[in-house]
Amino acid sequence: MTETPRRVDQPAPGFFLLRLVRGGPHVPAAIMFDGLQWQAVINGEPREAHADPAFAPDVFRIWHGGRTCTETEYRYRLQLQAWAAKHAPAHPAARPRDRIDLPNLPPVI
Repeated sequence: MTETPRRVDQPAPGFFLLRLVRGGPHVPAAIMFDGLQWQAVINGEPREAHADPAFAPDVFRIWHGGRTCTETEYRYRLQLQAWAAKHAPAHPAARPRDRIDLPNLPPVI
C-alpha cells in the first residue's frame, strides 16, 4: 500500500509505525493535537507538549519517519509490546532499540 505524499512542513494528528533503530521492529507512535498543543507519543511514552509542532519533541521525527497506520494497529502494537515485555523477552517487540537478528530468533510454534 502506498501512501499519499505529505507536506513535510505541516504535520497532522494520526497514528504511525516508527523504527527506533535501523533494522529494529516497528513501534507504535502517535501525533496528538488538542487544538492548542501538539504532542508525540512513541511506544506508549508521551513526550512534552508544545503549542508549536516544531518545538514539540519528536513530532517531526514521527511525521517524517513514520508510516501511517490505523488506530487498531496502533493499539495492537502497544498491547504486543506489553505482552512481549512480560512473557517473551526475546521477542523483538520487547527490545525495540535492538536490531532484529533473524537467524537467532526462536522458531514460531
